[in-house]
Amino acid sequence: LAASVGIVRAHKGLLDVSSEVGKGTTFRVILPESPMADQPIKRLTPTEIKAWRAAKILIIDDEAAVRVVTTRLLTELGQKVITASSGQQGIELFRQHSDTIDLVLLDLTMPELTGAEVLAELCRIQQDVSVVITSGFHPSNASELLSSPNVKGFLEKPHTMANLEAIVSSAF
Repeated sequence: LAASVGIVRAHKGLLDVSSEVGKGTTFRVILPESPMADQPIKRLTPTEIKAWRAAKILIIDDEAAVRVVTTRLLTELGQKVITASSGQQGIELFRQHSDTIDLVLLDLTMPELTGAEVLAELCRIQQDVSVVITSGFHPSNASELLSSPNVKGFLEKPHTMANLEAIVSSAF
């Protein structure tokens, strides 16, 4: 619920909760209309996607659903993906495959090790590692990390195929 509130607030929305004993609880999410609502989303054409060099992307995220969906989307874009369910597992996989990993999608908040701690360790392993920070929270929560030269961007969750295409293509 805390993550949901953060996402709603990041989009300048409201979360209205009403509860009645014996009847249940109702959550209403109220979001402003996007200023770009009438504009079509720019999607890469199959030719543009194929023009990317096939990359190997490491996803480090403690949420299984995020790993599964992001893996599927990246695979559709022709990318190779490996996943880690924790910061420590991500560090170990990066240590083993750092010579072939082109980009890391790193969750900002995870149990045990934070995104900042994982990023610091990845940079110790490989100074020029390329990382995109992902989070359900507003980018301002990652402002210190975003100033790192290794961080190539911020991907807000939940993300769309268009957002994922844009961030991955800009990282190369």
